[in-house]
Amino acid sequence: MLHGQSDECLRGANVRRAGRVRTSFAGWRALPPSSRHGTVASAVSAEAEALAAANASGFGLAAYFCTRDLARTFRVSRALERCMVCVRTGRSIMMKVFIVGIAGETGFRLARMLKDRGDEVDGLYRRSDQARRLAGIGVAATHGDLLHIQARQLAEAMRGSDAIVFSAGAGGESDEMTTAIDRDGVVKSIDAAGLAGVKRFLLVSVFPEAWRERHMDAGFEHYMAVKKQADIALSESNLDWVILRPSALKNDPGVGTVSLAVAQIHTEVRRDDVAATLAELVHAPAVSRKILELTEGDTPIAEAVGALACT
Repeated sequence: MLHGQSDECLRGANVRRAGRVRTSFAGWRALPPSSRHGTVASAVSAEAEALAAANASGFGLAAYFCTRDLARTFRVSRALERCMVCVRTGRSIMMKVFIVGIAGETGFRLARMLKDRGDEVDGLYRRSDQARRLAGIGVAATHGDLLHIQARQLAEAMRGSDAIVFSAGAGGESDEMTTAIDRDGVVKSIDAAGLAGVKRFLLVSVFPEAWRERHMDAGFEHYMAVKKQADIALSESNLDWVILRPSALKNDPGVGTVSLAVAQIHTEVRRDDVAATLAELVHAPAVSRKILELTEGDTPIAEAVGALACT
């Protein structure tokens, strides 16, 4: 258990410190069964050794994680056989988020909102004008083209991130481009996230019922098929994924309220509110491996996401 140093030392444990940060696992020991304490640990440096010591102790580990590295928090809590892990979930926890499609309509809005929350934001941009626009909101993004970048190169750009958001889209330019961006780009980003060790992955998708009452052309039907293939690829991955399916997008100013659930009637939704929903989902690790549909509604966005975290 992680307590004050004097408390452990009174019971015979040895906890080593380096300045204000506890860095060594050399002082771990299992205390007798009669003790109120199990394994006593210092924090952070030798994660594998810490996990092995805790799992071998017969007591497990109770810990309070105070870290900006949520990926480590999730990884450690899953690896411990017996544990109690408390994670502080307030907005004071900053995250590093990599947005594929950061220069697009939704991606740019999301980047601005995350920056306003105090998060670190990165993503791929292709053109110098996009770099200047991103710099205007304090984002120094990564130059690269999703069409041509290799998965390993993309992984290097993603490395160290806590979450990936894929909001890129071909915008109906051609069937070939739609396939290359909306399906193959997603698959490449999934592979890159795996190589980079980033588990959290949010994908902006599309309603399956979108415009079913209309007579849409073959290009639109191809787009729908490709988006579904991307959804399947992500849902079959071992990532900590969320698929968000917004209704028809419009550019009116956001209102901060939505309707968010596993099934909705296809209507419309503001891009601002889509971005705000993504920002909340990035910070809601309890919402995991879900396909969610998003429309206009009356529920405040934080409340809508919070409700899903409890289910």
